[in-house]
Amino acid sequence: MKTRHFYSASLLIAAAALLALPQASASPVVIIDSSFANGNGSFEFDSAGNALTANGAPGVWFGADALTIGTETIEATNTVITTDRASTDGGFSLQIRPDPNGETGGILDTGYALVAGDELNLTFDWQKLDNRLGQGSFDLNVFTSSDNTVNGILTSVASDTFGSGPDTPNFLNVALSPTDFTITGDSIGQNLFVAFSAGGFSGASNQSTLVVDNISLTATAIPEPSSLALLGLGVVGFAAKRRRAKVAG
Repeated sequence: MKTRHFYSASLLIAAAALLALPQASASPVVIIDSSFANGNGSFEFDSAGNALTANGAPGVWFGADALTIGTETIEATNTVITTDRASTDGGFSLQIRPDPNGETGGILDTGYALVAGDELNLTFDWQKLDNRLGQGSFDLNVFTSSDNTVNGILTSVASDTFGSGPDTPNFLNVALSPTDFTITGDSIGQNLFVAFSAGGFSGASNQSTLVVDNISLTATAIPEPSSLALLGLGVVGFAAKRRRAKVAG
């Protein structure tokens, strides 16, 4: 006859086996894609969601003065404008240029609040259209803010520099995987921002034009071990309760 200890041991073994299974992930949440609703990552719409018909401001992307993240600086993005000189998705791309009369680039408040365990994937295309008077480049910064505006205390989630060197005849693709992002406790619950700004230049020494297009950003939540442990304990408790009810009946 199987004893109560036998059933308890069996349930614990079953729970341990459950916890040993590979962690399942939820479906990716789309943060940025080509649609106006998800950040206008192909720069085809104005602030009202209407399709652009000429070079203009790409809707939800905005500009700002130079920003500080720790000891790093995001160069000013005084002017936010598209260009139809080159694109990979639609007819327009975001222009990034260290113009001494007003640097161009753009910042997006994605509206997505980071969740503990998020795994981020970011892709985009870029091209350097010319190389005037120096080694112009552009910076990518992904960050959060203590007050969900660019005026708060900014915390870096990812950053990199691209484009230093000669002009590129074709668009290049960049893909950042979860290991390229650092999500600390300070960023949990805060909105995610993405910024493209001019970098690698000094003043008027370089006015190279770079463009970015076809941005995609997703987040996939991975359950924490503690959540799986609670699930396993719940299964054990439920099974034990059913067994006791059957014995009592």
